[in-house]
Amino acid sequence: MLDAKTIAVFGAGGLPGSTLVQALLDAGARVLASDIKLVAVQRAFETRHLAGDNLSLQVLDIADKSALSAFLSEH
Repeated sequence: MLDAKTIAVFGAGGLPGSTLVQALLDAGARVLASDIKLVAVQRAFETRHLAGDNLSLQVLDIADKSALSAFLSEH
């Protein structure tokens, strides 16, 4: 259903975010997963065995307007 769609998930290191990332990957989406703490994202994804070419991890503080603008203009 989501084949060839790219979805950004902010706060991907927490339980709701990592659950959403897993569901999106299962549906065939390409996921740009971001969180302020990269270690939290990596741990959450290791626990859920999430990996692959359709998953991209990035550190992002969405409270930082310039960082968020840069992220959105890149993708």
